[in-house]
Amino acid sequence: MSLQDQIRQHLSRGEFAAARPLLERAARGSNDPQLLLTLARVLRGVGEKEPAAYQASRALTSSLGTPGEPQIRIVAAELIQECGKPDEAARHFRDGITRFPQTPNFRSGLINALRAAGKSGEAGDEAISALKIFPNDLLLLLVGAGALGESLRQSAAREALLHAIQLAPSDHRVLIPAATMLHYCDGFEPGLLAEIHRRAGTALAKSVGGSDWTPPERRQGAPLRIALTSCDFRDHAVARFLEPWLEHRDRDGATVIGVSLLGPADATTARIKGLCDEWIDAAGRSDEEIARLVRAARVDIAIDLSGLHVTARPGVFARRVAPIQITYLGYAGTTGIPAMDYRIVDSITDPPDAEALSTERLIRLDGCFLCFSPDARTPEISSIAEPGEITFCSFNAQQKISDATLDAWSGVLRAVPQAKLLLKSRTLSDPRTREILHAVFGSRGVDPDRIEVAPHSPDYRTHLETYNRADIALDTYPYNGTTTTCEALSMGTPVVTLAGNSHASRVGASLLAAAGLSDCIANSEEEFVTIAARRSAEIAPQSSVSRTNSKRLLREGFTKSSLCDGAALAGRMDAALRTIWGTRTETA
Repeated sequence: MSLQDQIRQHLSRGEFAAARPLLERAARGSNDPQLLLTLARVLRGVGEKEPAAYQASRALTSSLGTPGEPQIRIVAAELIQECGKPDEAARHFRDGITRFPQTPNFRSGLINALRAAGKSGEAGDEAISALKIFPNDLLLLLVGAGALGESLRQSAAREALLHAIQLAPSDHRVLIPAATMLHYCDGFEPGLLAEIHRRAGTALAKSVGGSDWTPPERRQGAPLRIALTSCDFRDHAVARFLEPWLEHRDRDGATVIGVSLLGPADATTARIKGLCDEWIDAAGRSDEEIARLVRAARVDIAIDLSGLHVTARPGVFARRVAPIQITYLGYAGTTGIPAMDYRIVDSITDPPDAEALSTERLIRLDGCFLCFSPDARTPEISSIAEPGEITFCSFNAQQKISDATLDAWSGVLRAVPQAKLLLKSRTLSDPRTREILHAVFGSRGVDPDRIEVAPHSPDYRTHLETYNRADIALDTYPYNGTTTTCEALSMGTPVVTLAGNSHASRVGASLLAAAGLSDCIANSEEEFVTIAARRSAEIAPQSSVSRTNSKRLLREGFTKSSLCDGAALAGRMDAALRTIWGTRTETA
C-alpha cells in the first residue's frame, strides 16, 4: 500500500495519531499546499497547535500567486485562528481582502478573527462596512449579525438575520443559526420566532432524509435506558445544572448513558462520566456515526442538552435515535425538529398559552425545571461599600444587552442618580466596544462615567468575587440570564428580572420564584425600574457590615431553596420520564 493510501485510510477512520508521522514524512521537502493543510489539520486535531499553525502558514506561502490561493488562504487563516492566533489570522484575512476584494469570505473570516481576538467593536464596524458591499452574501449576513449583536447593535443584527432568512427561506444552514441568534433580539414576536424554528427543523429533517430505523425489541420490565447527549460535559453552565439530577437520580430505575459530542475532557467531564452508567465519546464523529452509536446502545429515551447552538448536533435527533426524544436545559426555546417529541420546561417559563410556541409537547416540572449546584470554588461574601453608595451590576454575555435592556438599565440609573453600573463581559474590555457602550448610555441620558467595566477574571473564584463589589444585579431582556442569575444569588446579590412572553424572557422569573424572590420579578419596564429603585433605597443606607450580613442571609436562603434542591428536582425528573415512557407503552 502506498504512503498516500495509508494516509487516506487513517484519515477516513479518524486516526489522526497514526496519520501524523506518515503526513510528516510526506511533507518533508514538499510545498504542496493541500498536503501541508492536511498535516496542519491533523496536528490541530491532536492538540499540537503551534506546529499546526506553522504548517498552515507554509501552505499559505506555497499557494501565493496560484489559482488556489484564495481558498487556501481562507482555510489556512481559519486554522491559524483555531490554533489560538486570531491576530495573525486577521492579518492574513486583511491581506486577502486587499488581494481579492471581490471575495466576501475574506471579510467574514476577518470578522470572526476579530471576535476571537476580543475586538467585538471593530468586528461590528467591519460587519457594517462589509454588508454595504455584499448585502446579499449569506455567510456574511450570519457572521455579521453575530458581530453586530456582540457590539451592542442588536437592531442591525436583527435586520441582517431577517434578510438572510428572506434570501434562503428553506435552507437549514441559514435558518438554524438565524433562529438561535434571534433569541437575543428585542422587538421580535415569539410566534414569528417559533415559526422560524419550525421551518428550520423541517428543513433539517428534509436534508437528512428519511430513516428506515425501527426501535429494537425491549425486554419487559427492564430499567429504562436514557441517553444524555451534549457538547457541554465540561466546565460549563449546562454541566452545573445537570449534576444535581445525576447525583440524586433513581439509579435502579434507569441506566444513563452519557454521549459526549465535544472535547477536550476536563475535571467536570470526569465527574459527569462517573455519574453515568455508560459513556460514549462521540467527539469528532459525523451525525450519522453518532446516530449509529446511540441506536446501538438500545436507548429508550434520548435527551438532547444542546438544542440548536453552534456546537450542537441537531442532525442526530432529526434522524431519530430513540423511540422517545426530549430536549432539555441547553436551549432557550423550541428546536422545531419534527422528530423531537418533548421539551422539559415549567409553568412559569412556559404558561398554558405557550403550547403554540413549541413543536414539541411540553412537559412541565413545576417548582422550576432547573436546579443549580453551587460551585465548591464559590468565595466568601464581603462588602466595602460606604453608606449612600449603590452599585448595580450585570455579568451577562454581551450579546444579551439589547436595546430593551439598555432602556431598562438606563431607567434604573436615572431613577437612582447616585448609583453606578458594573458590567463584566469578555469583550467589554475592547476599547472600541467601550466607546460604543458609552455612546448608547449617553444617548439615554446616563453619564458614561457611571458605567464601569470589570476586568477579565483569571479563574472562576475571582469571577465570583467580583459580585462583592455589587449590591443588586440587573437581568437582561428578552434573553434572561440563567447561570449568571444563580451565581449572583449564590453570592448574596439579589437580581431584578423583567418577565416577557417567551421562554427565554421568563427563565429569570422561574429562577427567582424558586429562590423565594418573587418580589424581584417585574412585568414591565416601569415596574423593573420601580423594583430596582426600591431595593436600592433599602440597601443604600446600610454599612458594609450590614450589607455583608444581608448578603449572607440571602445566600443561605438561596442554598436552602427549591432552586438548589437536587433531590427534589431528580424526583420530578425521574417521575416525568417514567410518565412519558408509560404513556408511550400504553398507546403502542
